[in-house]
Amino acid sequence: MKFRPFSLRADKLVAALACAGLALYGQGALGSEREDIEQLRSTALGLIQALVDQGLLSREKAAELLKKAESRNTTDAAGNPARVGADGKPVVRVPYVPESVKAEIRDQVKQEVLAQAKQERWGDPGALPDWLDRIHFEGDMRLRLEQDLFAKNNFPASNSPIGFVSQNQGFFSAAPSPFSGPVYGPDITNTTDDRLRLALRARFGFTAKVGDTVNAGFRLATGSLSSPASTSQTLGASNNNLNRYTIALDRGYLNWQAASWLRLDGGRMPNPYYSTDLVWAEDLGFDGVAATVKTRLNDNFLLYGVAGGFVLGENGATKFDKWLTGYQVGGEWALSQRTTLKFGLAQYDFIHYAGQPQAPGSSNSGNANYFNYNVSQYGPNVRQKGNSLFNIQDPNTVPGGIGTTTGPVWGLMANFRPLNLTASVDFAQFDPVHVVLTADYIKNIGFDRQEILARTGINLEPKTAGYQYKVAVGMPAMAARHDWQVFGIVRQLERDAVVDGFTDTTWNLGGTNYRGYSIGGSYGVDRNSWLTLRWTSTKNLPDNDAGFSGVPLNIDVLQLDLNARF
Repeated sequence: MKFRPFSLRADKLVAALACAGLALYGQGALGSEREDIEQLRSTALGLIQALVDQGLLSREKAAELLKKAESRNTTDAAGNPARVGADGKPVVRVPYVPESVKAEIRDQVKQEVLAQAKQERWGDPGALPDWLDRIHFEGDMRLRLEQDLFAKNNFPASNSPIGFVSQNQGFFSAAPSPFSGPVYGPDITNTTDDRLRLALRARFGFTAKVGDTVNAGFRLATGSLSSPASTSQTLGASNNNLNRYTIALDRGYLNWQAASWLRLDGGRMPNPYYSTDLVWAEDLGFDGVAATVKTRLNDNFLLYGVAGGFVLGENGATKFDKWLTGYQVGGEWALSQRTTLKFGLAQYDFIHYAGQPQAPGSSNSGNANYFNYNVSQYGPNVRQKGNSLFNIQDPNTVPGGIGTTTGPVWGLMANFRPLNLTASVDFAQFDPVHVVLTADYIKNIGFDRQEILARTGINLEPKTAGYQYKVAVGMPAMAARHDWQVFGIVRQLERDAVVDGFTDTTWNLGGTNYRGYSIGGSYGVDRNSWLTLRWTSTKNLPDNDAGFSGVPLNIDVLQLDLNARF
């Protein structure tokens, strides 16, 4: 809703003052004709001056009107000299307007002005302050029915073949004993039992125009605090018994349009990079700063660049802090009036993120070597499954040390510096129906086999690439009733292509090391409300490094969503 201070549009002001002039004429009829003329002249001059003061009429235009008025005073309608009175001044004849006509005009203008004043709340003491006009509230809700289906021939998570550390831990969560290889899924506890659940995602926030160049964004959202990749809240989770759920800060940022070509962002912000959910989950927030530059080379081509730094772990000492940096260049190219190409090439770097083995004798928490090892843990509040992990504890930890009280402490084997190329083509020849083709490829160029061998003692085979192809047909956004879209996706994501903790949680129920497909569609049931039905099927990739060859883990996910946006 838009609020504005009390003001009159030019056409309403002219009409209102013209009506006032007629009223003055009617009152002047009781006096002399000369008094009537002087009153009308004074009213007209006041009207013109008011329009100039309000900025509705330029001084040049006002002077032109006065000049024309003087011209009319010295000539009649035919251009002949006007009649003059005894005092030598032109005689002005004002036509008689009946009182009933004047009253009708006055009432009509009054009603129109009052109606506009009511609609726009002119001078309403109960109106909200005008700063609210600079705030845009937004939110959305999604109610999801999800069924997770596990293949009957999946290897049981609780079974361990002979030679594994423990019969309790299972094949997916423990390495062979003696330790000779990586682990891919220490958090996999279910591979055979189907699951049916309801989940809710609720988000509400605002964007505010603070000044001419500075904006602020704020949003609260549902979801567990133990997963950065999702804001969905499973209903009844942890034997909830109808208790309340967590609401947390999901967005809180400022952006400054420092120049027409430069924007700076800081805080907890949306993903600033052009990407798909192959690399970053849709719900993921980025904590840090980013700069975006844009320049239009011509009417058909826009070039942009993004650079950002984001804090993953602030550990009290800079040399141990975990960071993510990312740089992207890309563009938007109008190939024709109804065909648009968008592309982006990004390079990301996870700094101080790989696991560091515990130094011998560093069980004392005051030891610098212990601290270095401890902060390099890839914790259960982040990881999903798929990345190559190793136990970073010293096997010779002294009795009573951390290694004898907590069990394995997992760290990432590989360094991650993924290179990501994303491109899409939007065909709008059948607008409002669009056909959008998207391709995404990622390669972890930070994987160094010799460095991993020196740091961990394990000769790990590189599995570092991933790709996704998607076709979507329909409306690009669900906004109105009967809007629709259908889509199909194929994907493969190897175990160490990306950090598994930040990936989409639908594919393979989160993580890496799988291939599969997803099909589905959306249909608008009302304005800004739509249903989505989606089927996703994945199977783990064979891998010999930890005996994964021939060990099946196949997962199908069926989701039915009711979405509403406001």
